[in-house]
Amino acid sequence: EHNIATWYQFRIPLREYQQKVGSINDFTSIRFMRMFLTGFTHPVVMRFGSLDLVRGEWRIYEQTLDNSVAGSGTISTAAVNIEENNDKTPVNYVLPPGIRRDQDPTQPQLTEANEQSLSMTLTGLSPSEAKCIYKNTTLDLRQYRRMQMYVHANALENDVTNLGDDQLALFVRLGSDYKSNYYEYEVPLKLTPGGRLYDKYLLADCEAVWPQENMVDIPLTVFTKLKKERNQAKANGLASYNRAYSAYDASQPKNKVTIMGNPTLGEVKTVVIGVRNLASQNKSGEVWINELRLKEYENSGGWAAQGNLNVQLSDFGSVNVQGRYVSQGFGGLEQGVADAPPTTPATTPSPPTSTSENSSLTRPRCRYLSTIPLQRRRFHQNTTLSTATCFSMTP
Repeated sequence: EHNIATWYQFRIPLREYQQKVGSINDFTSIRFMRMFLTGFTHPVVMRFGSLDLVRGEWRIYEQTLDNSVAGSGTISTAAVNIEENNDKTPVNYVLPPGIRRDQDPTQPQLTEANEQSLSMTLTGLSPSEAKCIYKNTTLDLRQYRRMQMYVHANALENDVTNLGDDQLALFVRLGSDYKSNYYEYEVPLKLTPGGRLYDKYLLADCEAVWPQENMVDIPLTVFTKLKKERNQAKANGLASYNRAYSAYDASQPKNKVTIMGNPTLGEVKTVVIGVRNLASQNKSGEVWINELRLKEYENSGGWAAQGNLNVQLSDFGSVNVQGRYVSQGFGGLEQGVADAPPTTPATTPSPPTSTSENSSLTRPRCRYLSTIPLQRRRFHQNTTLSTATCFSMTP
């Protein structure tokens, strides 16, 4: 008779403790840890595969997201990976299409690194209720054209809410805060059927677990277009900075785009990823997200030119003329997107009597931290011309 080994994975949230003994107040000075096993009537042998302290860069947003009445839903996050969850139920974990596991070059044998995704389990979401995770960052997205992310969704193993396709939607929110200034892109989710073991080496099974319809593929220009439409509607009294303004993506008509306040892609301070209930009843489900990335870097180059002219007028004097032109897109590798090209001052001759004049002409392509190009009329209005004239005489 063969004994079958059963492995259990426990995730213990440290801050959700059930009992506190003594005068301990926080987790800043932990010196000992003890484990107690109770309730066993017979001797048992236990083997521990690993005991780790783990943390994530994404945190659960505890407050109400859209200034609405708080719902009854809950969210929990975890990591699902190919090594520990390849036999997970109701849907086992497989790699997204086109993704390969990295090989560890430090190992003498061919060892593949573990590949994992972030899992969000939603329970009892009320109609129109949203639960999300967030990450604080500082990003400048003006030099990129697309943002992509793989998304998977499935019903829970005990599906008491009868979850169906397009009843849950995943959204990505980019902005300077969580509620008042942001862009949002929403994608309705298709479910992966459970009850079978998907082959991690078969492309069709990988595409079934990670459907193409769930792929978050955001052309970043859609945010700029929506902002221009909202500003035009605001000028006609049909929109406001204090109300969300929405439209559907023309290239993907099922996906909704929303703007609130006055966000900018030049200074993204918060990234929010969440799930919203689109159904008229409470719903529960599980969503995986993987490989959030920026693509299609704006690599259109610029050009620069510099010229110097030196004229010696016998013993009367000398004339030095210097000119420099730098177009949009030209700069060094160490320069950021918003860095202005350096201005090289003209050299000043040093005869007994000298006159120098420096002129600088600046024509910005966009407003500061904006992605909307200036119109020709405003383009000339925002032109900056600075002139400095100096006359000196040396005895």
